[in-house]
Amino acid sequence: MPLEDRSIALPDAAGAAALVVGRLRQQKLFERLLRDTPEHLCCISRLHFEIAPAEEGGGVYKVTNVSSNAIHVCNVQIDKDEHATARPGDQIEFITSAPDGVGVVPVLRFALEAAGRTARPPPAVAATPASEGGNAFWLIVSGSLVKQDFPPEQLMLRGTGGSLTVGRTQQKVLHRDALCPQVAEYISREHFRIDYCPSEGVYRIAALGSNPIWIMHVGKRTEVTEPTVLEHCDMILLYTGASDSTPDGPDNLGSLHWSFFCTRGGAARQTAGEGHKKQKKKKKKKKKKKLPKKKK
Repeated sequence: MPLEDRSIALPDAAGAAALVVGRLRQQKLFERLLRDTPEHLCCISRLHFEIAPAEEGGGVYKVTNVSSNAIHVCNVQIDKDEHATARPGDQIEFITSAPDGVGVVPVLRFALEAAGRTARPPPAVAATPASEGGNAFWLIVSGSLVKQDFPPEQLMLRGTGGSLTVGRTQQKVLHRDALCPQVAEYISREHFRIDYCPSEGVYRIAALGSNPIWIMHVGKRTEVTEPTVLEHCDMILLYTGASDSTPDGPDNLGSLHWSFFCTRGGAARQTAGEGHKKQKKKKKKKKKKKLPKKKK
């Protein structure tokens, strides 16, 4: 789909009126984007959120949710009348309840791009060649510390065979040319590794260097201190020098994170749910067998 058919132009002048995003204002856009899943149109409110340049400038935007339907900004849930800030590379997601009733899942995702850049939507994870065994996954780096003139198609890493190590020695060109030089001291030679565990049907991420990393999952941030389950659409936050040892604390150099997309996220959760149901059924059967014995 051409860029102009899947993007929204934002106001860029300080003090400009906020742009309202929703079905009432961009009806044809949302119908186009969700033509394959029209049932999700109900997840887009008529007036969903407002976005306007923030007072601090520098390409930062203020996002205000004006709908009863929540949104995610950088994987953090924003409810009605709540605000969040977004920078180039950050993502705004329309969400809905997960099929299993636990948590939420994204319906549609927009990436905030600086003027003149080509938008880079997440890859189509369903279109995975059978030769890759269905264990392929993707990582897309974004944040304020990514150079705005770097080719967006080169900001994606593809993991095949179920594993990938990320670090300065593994992707030399990307870490040298795509990121602002001041962040280099916080990128380890081998920073983290992602592996697919076939016995469990899940992906796990492990920190390899001395620089901490965090997982943002459904609005909850967790530091990775041991191999941790990684799910589709999770975000990997990197440390950039904050004095309080957090990813976004005071004195940080800016934001830097990897978005994770996989082909097995939904299947893994479904298998786990089915297994749980089977265990319950087995327990019920055992109880039924014991009851007649007690009566006798």
